[in-house]
Amino acid sequence: MKRIIKIISVTVLFAVMIVCLILFRQNGNPFTDVEWIRNVPKENGAFVTYTPVLKSDHTIRLGPTMGVDYGELLFKDLNNDGIKEVIIETKPPKKAVLEYTPQRHILRYRRDVMGLPHFAVNKSETLSK
Repeated sequence: MKRIIKIISVTVLFAVMIVCLILFRQNGNPFTDVEWIRNVPKENGAFVTYTPVLKSDHTIRLGPTMGVDYGELLFKDLNNDGIKEVIIETKPPKKAVLEYTPQRHILRYRRDVMGLPHFAVNKSETLSK
């Protein structure tokens, strides 16, 4: 009986690790030479910005700084071209907040003439609460 419980425990732990790995690969930064600098410029922490920079040299910006209230950074292939788009969007706060504007910015990826990654705004929209 103890052996069966041990086997089940190890199996469940292994399954959880695989699920976490899959989720990380889906939502993790697919651009290996890019780092996303997160900044919270206001004291209340509601407005969050992200700036793409070259991983090897943070002084080289690779696109615009984009921000939203309660922002989170996601990577999804929205147009099924095999290249993930960058999504900066409002993640609704868990606690009731009186005032915030839910937004989404979608940035597309390409390489410039020098071979550096570059991100440009593809779409910006205000979402409904």
